[in-house]
Amino acid sequence: MTVDFRDPRAALQMQQPALAPQYRLILGVLVISAVLMCAGALWFWLQPPAWLDAQTAPFFALALGLTGAADLGAVAFLRWFWARQQR
Repeated sequence: MTVDFRDPRAALQMQQPALAPQYRLILGVLVISAVLMCAGALWFWLQPPAWLDAQTAPFFALALGLTGAADLGAVAFLRWFWARQQR
C-alpha cells in the first residue's frame, strides 16, 4: 500500500482496519453492562434499599463494582485481541 507522504498521519490511520460489526456489537454490549454494573454499585453503596440488609449492601456494591471493572477489562482485552488478529 502506498503512503501519501504529504499527510502521513492520515495515511497511517487509513491502514488500521476497523473491527467487524459483530465485534463492535459485543464490545458495545459489554460497555453498557459495565456502566450499568458500576451505576448499580454506586446506588447500593450510597443509598442501599430497605429490602436489603444494611450489613450486606456494601459487599453487594463491591461485587457489582468489581464485575463492572472486569467487564471493562474484558473490553480492553478483546479489542486488543481482535485488532491483533486482523493485522
